Amino acid sequence: MAFIYETENFEVVTHEVPFVSREEGGHIKIVTKHGVVKTGQN
Repeated sequence: MAFIYETENFEVVTHEVPFVSREEGGHIKIVTKHGVVKTGQN
């Protein structure tokens, strides 16, 4: 996994083996560094 971009709140990284090839547009993953907070009720 390679880091593309990083902020205080999230990281943009690549997969070791992407689900979509680079020729077809590639595949990245945006990962939060903090837990997700639910703000509404369903």
